[in-house]
Amino acid sequence: MRKVHFVAITALAVSVVSGWGGPGRAADTSTTTGAPAAGTTTTGPAATTPDTTTPRRHRAPRQPRMPKYFGQLNLTADEQTKIDAALADEAAQLKTLNDDTTMQPADKKAKRKAIRDASNAQLLTFLTTDQQTQLTGLQSKNNITRLSTNFQKRFASLDLTADQQAKLQKIADDYATQQEAINGDKTLSTADRRTKGRDLQKAIMPQVLDLLTADQKTKWQASRKTNRGGRGNQTPVTTPPAAATNTAVPLPASP
Repeated sequence: MRKVHFVAITALAVSVVSGWGGPGRAADTSTTTGAPAAGTTTTGPAATTPDTTTPRRHRAPRQPRMPKYFGQLNLTADEQTKIDAALADEAAQLKTLNDDTTMQPADKKAKRKAIRDASNAQLLTFLTTDQQTQLTGLQSKNNITRLSTNFQKRFASLDLTADQQAKLQKIADDYATQQEAINGDKTLSTADRRTKGRDLQKAIMPQVLDLLTADQKTKWQASRKTNRGGRGNQTPVTTPPAAATNTAVPLPASP
């Protein structure tokens, strides 16, 4: 009798242990081989499903702002009102253009430029002659400063002395002034403007090279070759002949 009870208790214990471990193994199997069973919690990162129901948002067009330097022109209240209305009209036209789904991107780009050019031309009509002259002067001064700064940056790696830097700045300012005059000459075509710009740089460069030591000239030539990818079809800037070393090359006359 005791033997029968012992066998029965042993069988019951085996069935309980098997039942306890079964669900756990089943859950492990489903985790590694497929999606987890309903009601189970996974500890790994959840997969993200792309949201296909929300439409993509298009970036709103940039709103027109008060043109640069207009704040320095001592605008009257009437001028300010007209300018604000013109900018609002420009913004409305750009929004309509941006919402137009029938135009090709290239056509939109051209139309956007036309709208802004027309708006800029209209803004100038609100200014007095003196204000227009003042605006031109402010724009030209900014352009000259930018051109001069960019010109000097080309030689920043040469470890120029203070004396060299002072002389280079004067050359750069002269170059920038003449380049700005070329850029502002409305009688020149784009091709002529580029040609004059290249000629101006050729006239300026001997003056710069005259400031440099032999080591600096070598370093300058190496940096130009590196920046241009070592292309062999570039015309090198040569050192002026010894006889002309102390002779400053005159700048071309302003057009």
